[in-house]
Amino acid sequence: MLLFFTAFQAYPQEGELSDPSQLRVDSIRQLIKPGISDSLRTAYYIAIGTVAYNSDTAIKYGKLALEICPSDDSTMLAESHRILGNKYFLKHEPYNAIPHLISASNLFSVTNHRTKITVCCVNLALCYEIINIPDSVYYYLNQSLEISTSINDTSQMAFAYQNLGRKCLDMNLFDDAETYIMKSLELDSIAGDQKALAGDYFWLGILYTHTKNYPKTGHYFKKSIRILEHGGYNESFYATVLHLDYTYLADAYIESAFNTDTTRFADSCLYYIKRGNDFFLKSGQYANYMKDRYAYVKYLLFYKRYNEALQILKDLQPYLTGKDLLREYHKFTTIVYEKLGRYKEAFEQQKLHYQYAMEYLNDSALAAFANFKTDQAVKQKNEEQRQLDMVHTAKTHRMMVIIISLIVCIVLISLLVVFVYRMLKIKRRANAELSQKNLMLDQQKNEILAQRNELTTVHNAVVDSVRYSERIQRAVIPTDEFIKSLFPESFVYYRPRDIVSGDFYYAAKCGKYSVFVVADCTGHGIPGGFLSMLGISSLKEFLVTEQDAANPGTVLDRMRTFFKETLGSTEKNLTPMYDGMDMTICSFDLENNQLIYATANHRVYIIRKDEILKLSGDKMPVGRYFIEKEHFDTFSTTLQSGDMVYLCSDGIQDQTGCPDSEHPFGKKLMTSNFVNILAQMALLKPEAQLAKIDDELLKWRNGFEQIDDITLVGIRI
Repeated sequence: MLLFFTAFQAYPQEGELSDPSQLRVDSIRQLIKPGISDSLRTAYYIAIGTVAYNSDTAIKYGKLALEICPSDDSTMLAESHRILGNKYFLKHEPYNAIPHLISASNLFSVTNHRTKITVCCVNLALCYEIINIPDSVYYYLNQSLEISTSINDTSQMAFAYQNLGRKCLDMNLFDDAETYIMKSLELDSIAGDQKALAGDYFWLGILYTHTKNYPKTGHYFKKSIRILEHGGYNESFYATVLHLDYTYLADAYIESAFNTDTTRFADSCLYYIKRGNDFFLKSGQYANYMKDRYAYVKYLLFYKRYNEALQILKDLQPYLTGKDLLREYHKFTTIVYEKLGRYKEAFEQQKLHYQYAMEYLNDSALAAFANFKTDQAVKQKNEEQRQLDMVHTAKTHRMMVIIISLIVCIVLISLLVVFVYRMLKIKRRANAELSQKNLMLDQQKNEILAQRNELTTVHNAVVDSVRYSERIQRAVIPTDEFIKSLFPESFVYYRPRDIVSGDFYYAAKCGKYSVFVVADCTGHGIPGGFLSMLGISSLKEFLVTEQDAANPGTVLDRMRTFFKETLGSTEKNLTPMYDGMDMTICSFDLENNQLIYATANHRVYIIRKDEILKLSGDKMPVGRYFIEKEHFDTFSTTLQSGDMVYLCSDGIQDQTGCPDSEHPFGKKLMTSNFVNILAQMALLKPEAQLAKIDDELLKWRNGFEQIDDITLVGIRI
């Protein structure tokens, strides 16, 4: 039990589990700059030692703090010693921990910090328990209980009672153990401390394991598991408690299986062993890991899988670091060798078990505990007498309070009569003023209602106009039937952010070419809608003949000139307007499987079996731009049967959603994720692809609003 408890307190070390304290350590390190005072540097070192999970890191900074701490600063000296004592204890090095804990306790006495003295006392008791000096164990546990009682610190009182109960368990004094743990449970219940209650239920489960009351054992372990699994307690300490619940509950089930020859209990044992998932091995808690493995050995013995049990025990040999672990190990190897009929080896293991068992016994522990119980009885009598005296004093004080209260009440009633009379006069005056104000408020209310009605009328008129604009815009965009006539296997995913869209698409038959255009205008809503109408009208003028379709770069040149002249002529003598649009023009020669295209700040994606092709052109828009090439380039590529060609605006890639700690307001989907979605759905039918992209986008948004117009066109060759 001793080695279990020290491991029970330990934090994971480097390389074992993720250390959430490292970010805090790094942030404090950044504050330590050259030239700061020794006092401030010491405070930063102490802060690092306090927050660091890793014991070696904490010890390093505790020593640095002790080296430079001013000799007259008792508080920081005490904290430095406390950190070193606690971390050496967690590393299972009691001889290094004890001097620092004693120094910390003495220095906290100077500053009268009694709560921290109780913590030092509990850690000293645990250190002396490791080196098997029971008198000192009980002395420091008693000191902790005495100080926490004097300052009415229920949390520390409960912790002291819990440790006393645990020590009684070690001595097989089960009635006393139950009394102390129940006191701890009562105090933690009053305080409503759920995490502490989980620890109390755990120790009650351990108690009833010793007395072989397995129904109660399972009841309390499961109560502890429910609190820790549903409470969201992610700290390393409570993760250890939870996995110990699994281990001891598994052991209780396999013992019940042996007692009743019931396979159902054995299966429950295996279930909880699997829940453990080698947590103790990963976190370096070898004593607890061996306890978990012993439960599994019992499970294998129940099903007579003796060779597997022996192999499990052999695998545990690297973790035998103490006599108590060796004692238990040789007990189990003795049993397994007997079951295998290898009696000579069983006898050798039994001799080793007896040797380590004898070395572990300490007769002085029972005598020390008897003395401790006597002292506790005397202190309990003294405490009862002190409470009786306090009750008598409280009654006398209460009578004096009643008499004084009556006198005060008479005076207050007299003052109240005068106060009420004055308040009645003030109330009459206030009522008159209030009536005047209410009249003014009614007038203001009527004015506000009239303005609201006027605004509602204007709003409805604006909305009706915008919806009519949507009908006009929809009318000039190609119909689904026309698109299907040009591209039988295709889909269009078109989602305006507002009623009117700044995205548009256009399709046409120009000689032998079937042409598809996707454009994204500056802005969205009504401004984007105006630009889209200009774009569609210019396309109907510049993209008509087969020659036009064969030179989409020239079409973009003409459109850019048109936009500059049109938009530049509206605002004379002012800064030129940089509105325009990003655009892709794709001319498909479906008979020869050729694609001729030109892009303005867009990309075309081709999914060809497992290959993803990204076709890009010019990095400038159709419109005025800071850095312009003289002409847009025209490109061509060969298509293959089954290719899936995608044209899109940037609405999907820029959509925000799925917030995390680094992006609380959501993060963009980005091009890489968008291309992965295209690759996943490219083999589906167009209708299925349309449903797939809509579903993926809804999942990514996760409640976030659509931030831009969205257009995605897919065409299968």
